[in-house]
Amino acid sequence: LHRWRAHEEGHAFDLTLGAYWILSPGVQVGGVVDNVFGVYRDFRRSVGVGSRIQIWDFLFINADLLKEMTGGLFENAAFRSALELLHQNGVMLQAGFSLSDRSEQKKFSLGGGWSQHKIGVFYALQQMIDAPSQRLHTLSLRVFF
Repeated sequence: LHRWRAHEEGHAFDLTLGAYWILSPGVQVGGVVDNVFGVYRDFRRSVGVGSRIQIWDFLFINADLLKEMTGGLFENAAFRSALELLHQNGVMLQAGFSLSDRSEQKKFSLGGGWSQHKIGVFYALQQMIDAPSQRLHTLSLRVFF
């Protein structure tokens, strides 16, 4: 995957690499390196690893570690986790949180939706922990080809 970004000196090319493995029917892991070249100051290179584990037929837990490649080991890092309840009829409920040394990365989220085969509708609320007046509502329609 590559992308062109507008930059003050014109356009710049960068690359995102990722891999995803299904270790067993109930365990999935992945990794990503964003902005591999990281040539310009506003292209922050970051790495992430994540997992999705099925606890029961209807309950999943997700956990991700993200780190920008600047600062010390625990600077510009975030831990994100979520629980997902999934009913056989396609209805899902989600709750998650993000912890970080940066206040803009500290947040919690709640969401729900419905998904069947190649179509889904989802709503989510994301609330900043350090700024109660800052929240984000999203409504999405997903169609897979």
